[in-house]
Amino acid sequence: MIPGSCKKKIWKKRADASELDKKLAQHLIDLEAAQSELKGELRNLQFSRVVEVNVNAQKKAYVIFVPYVLRKRFQAIQVRLTRELSKKYSGSDILFVAERVILPRSYIRRKGNQQRPRSRTLTAVHEAILEDIAYPTTVVGKRTHITSDGKRTLKVYLSKRDQKECDEKKDTFAAVYRQFCNKKVQFLFPETE
Repeated sequence: MIPGSCKKKIWKKRADASELDKKLAQHLIDLEAAQSELKGELRNLQFSRVVEVNVNAQKKAYVIFVPYVLRKRFQAIQVRLTRELSKKYSGSDILFVAERVILPRSYIRRKGNQQRPRSRTLTAVHEAILEDIAYPTTVVGKRTHITSDGKRTLKVYLSKRDQKECDEKKDTFAAVYRQFCNKKVQFLFPETE
């Protein structure tokens, strides 16, 4: 059973909310009460679920899935919110990803003969997840490296000006993207910009 105050922070009123969901809901309520500059922005924000990702033996990341309609509001305060939640989760990396829907190729809307929107394709959703993972850093380039034995590695180049903030998070970004998109990715910074 979800406590009454935590229900306000979880997007869908699920009875099967995990312990991580309840813990994050309580942290958001505590931040709303303690931080006066975040109080107005946090009041109406909700999240869908929290997933814990093991980056390596010593490091964990928490991926917070937010409803697509609330993603811009979360991005507006993401830097401050990430800093505060990292303190609560003992220095673990915190990432925000919007919930998106992938529709099958055979999707035809009931009304008329409309095709699926381009934003609901597998490729578009994976690119959007990549942008969400790297936010607030911008992705300035992508290359696909194919080895002679056929293995693919996506090389993603991040903005050079954010290198000192994101340098230690590159392995976290790669582990989270691999977990949710099942693609091997390597995050780099360009030599010149």
